[in-house]
Amino acid sequence: MVIKKGKYGVAITSKTTLDPQIVTGTILRYDGSTNSDGLPHGQGIAYLRSGHKYDGTFCEGLMHGEGIYEWVDGITYGGSFTNNKVEGTGKYFWPKERATYEGEVKNGKKHGYGKLSFAKSDVVYEGHWESGYRHGEGKLSYNGKGTAYYEGLWKWGRQDGHGKVQYESGNYYEGEWREGVKNGIGKMLWVETSILYEGRWERGIPNGNGEQTWQAGANDSAGNDVTQYQMMNRYKGAFVDGARVGEGVFYYSTGARYQGQWRNNMKHGPGVFFFEDGSVFEGTFVDDKPYKDVEDPEPYVIKGRSMPVKLEINDLLAEELVPDVTYGAVNNLLLRYNTELKALYRHYATLRTPRSATGAKSYMLTYYQFWKLVRDCRISNKDLSIAKINVLLGEAVRGDEGKESLSLGPHNPETPMLFREFVEACVRIAHSLYHDLTSLERRVHHLVNNNILPFVSKTEVVPFVAEMEGPEVQAVIEQNDTALRKLYNHATCTHTTPHSSINDSLTCREFVGFMQGLGVAGTALLSLSECLLAAQEGVFPHDRLERHDEREGLESGMDYHALDAELIYFEFLESVARCAVKFYDKMKALPENEDRGITTCKKAHPESVAGDFNSLLLDYMYPCASQMGVLDEVYVRRASSYVGPSSMSSRSPSVASSASSRSDDEE
Repeated sequence: MVIKKGKYGVAITSKTTLDPQIVTGTILRYDGSTNSDGLPHGQGIAYLRSGHKYDGTFCEGLMHGEGIYEWVDGITYGGSFTNNKVEGTGKYFWPKERATYEGEVKNGKKHGYGKLSFAKSDVVYEGHWESGYRHGEGKLSYNGKGTAYYEGLWKWGRQDGHGKVQYESGNYYEGEWREGVKNGIGKMLWVETSILYEGRWERGIPNGNGEQTWQAGANDSAGNDVTQYQMMNRYKGAFVDGARVGEGVFYYSTGARYQGQWRNNMKHGPGVFFFEDGSVFEGTFVDDKPYKDVEDPEPYVIKGRSMPVKLEINDLLAEELVPDVTYGAVNNLLLRYNTELKALYRHYATLRTPRSATGAKSYMLTYYQFWKLVRDCRISNKDLSIAKINVLLGEAVRGDEGKESLSLGPHNPETPMLFREFVEACVRIAHSLYHDLTSLERRVHHLVNNNILPFVSKTEVVPFVAEMEGPEVQAVIEQNDTALRKLYNHATCTHTTPHSSINDSLTCREFVGFMQGLGVAGTALLSLSECLLAAQEGVFPHDRLERHDEREGLESGMDYHALDAELIYFEFLESVARCAVKFYDKMKALPENEDRGITTCKKAHPESVAGDFNSLLLDYMYPCASQMGVLDEVYVRRASSYVGPSSMSSRSPSVASSASSRSDDEE
């Protein structure tokens, strides 16, 4: 048996000579019980002429049952025997290779499920075998750290079918294999260059149609940042032996694109280049150089662009006295702040999002990240909520991926935005937010200089928001995701659909009524004005709302205009969490604290946003919602299985009873 040496040490051969067969041999000596015919029967030890030894159970002269077989060369097997055959479950040990196999065997070979490991190497295979070969589902680990492995299907000792290989470098491939090489449909990520390829493979190399994406920036050999034009560079088309060859489209992060022929990763042949400003060059390319005519001796010189991006804002310009002049002024303004806007796009596009939908492109700015930007820059307020901003974003998003996401709903947090769409969105927001200014150019200038530049460089870290985005609160949201969406659908008076939570919104007024209907708001623990304040803090956290004496009620203090401000789903979650914090803070201060078992409750739910949020859901909102028929049985069982300071039935009425103490003006 030859064991090959490789990058990861000892590799597992596909040969089966390691499996020693039971060779019939004359028993020289036998110590043990026999049957009436004198044949070994029962427990005994047999010493064979060949030097081998068997210690175990016999049946009518044959090795049958549990036993240990030792070969003269030191190889041992301990386990099941059937009529002189190694069959069943057992453990092999090969002293020369220091190899151990433990699992199922048949006819002396590894067959079924088992694990093969080596004392001199970190190589371990655990999975299915057939006739001594890796066959079926299995995992081959190349190191002890678990950072290099193949996991998937095998066929006669080689990767064949669907599987994933993880390399020590961090690179990985997941997809189809054939006879030990990548072949078929698969994707591979090269970590160092942040390049992702998804498409067809042949002979272990990209061949056929595929998509190559530069997910994030990498540094060149000089350490210079090269992300500026590679925030979302993407090629979709034909590959030959790993290179772009044939028909394909290259999408640039700036919004430009090239569509045409390629050769050796360069534009070569007939093609069309669409610039960000809308201009188009159509001609022939030779090694990336454009020619108007194939017979031209010199490449065609393309004039520089006048704008960083092409804006489709004719609807906004229609309000201007001289649209062309305004368009030029906006043009010059965007050129002046082009560097800052690109840096802003790159920064927010890399921020972590609480949840990532399937197929989300993390290297592109998403709606959720843009919402964070408008909050940080104090753009959202009671006059321009995020729900209204999403309407403006929908007018700016025109890319295929963005349109596909928006087809699910206007408030989809995973909707991607190209850089040009981001810039146009800023222009549209400026037009809406500062419409009292005399021109579009002045509105954009005001937004950039009064909102974006002053605040984005010194963003406040709000402790509550930081906790909401933290792992503990996100775990609560993830665990209760389906129930929370059902509650949101009920609050928005919509029927439950897979995308209800990204289609609909509700007003602050409706949110207060919803919380009152669940017996949480309008009580001694959470007044209606406190509930409204929680919602307002979630929708426009930077508006400084004056806090009035609770005894004055809504009539004398609250802004009625703010009552109609809209909340989208993620603001709904934040508003519920803010209510929970106010609710339990008030509960702790009540004289009857000990009688309500609050001390025990807060031991079960530590002083945190996550603890208060989870407690309010399980202790109060779920039981009441289940009585109203909003939540089905699974959530009734989940809520009733919660172990708190007292039973569910005794906790829920305590909120209802406290409602009797609410002020007359709140009723």
